[in-house]
Amino acid sequence: MVALSNVRFGKRNEDVRAVQKALIKRGRKIPDGATGLFGEQTKAAYRAEQLAQGFKGTDADGIPGCASLTTLGRLTGFKVDCRRASDGGRGGMALAQVTFRDPGDESGRQQCGAMRARRAN
Repeated sequence: MVALSNVRFGKRNEDVRAVQKALIKRGRKIPDGATGLFGEQTKAAYRAEQLAQGFKGTDADGIPGCASLTTLGRLTGFKVDCRRASDGGRGGMALAQVTFRDPGDESGRQQCGAMRARRAN
């Protein structure tokens, strides 16, 4: 079972290695092979896989999502756990995963600060 939460850029683990092996099996190029490190080579290979699966534009970003990883797993023989470790499987995002930037409007930054302050108490 490959956990989606483990297959992220910069991570090194056996889930990444399993995905790399699957990408190579599907003909995607990872020059260094299945190292277990999700770096630029894996991101490029994953983007090629997303394009082959029919993703277009910014949806083919090289970042595994539940749909593309599940399809890759189905095609190459592994199952995927799409629950996020950081949210207990509820499907949401942790505040630390959210980025806000709207030039000229600092209300989002103020709101995030207020949320952090409430959490600290």
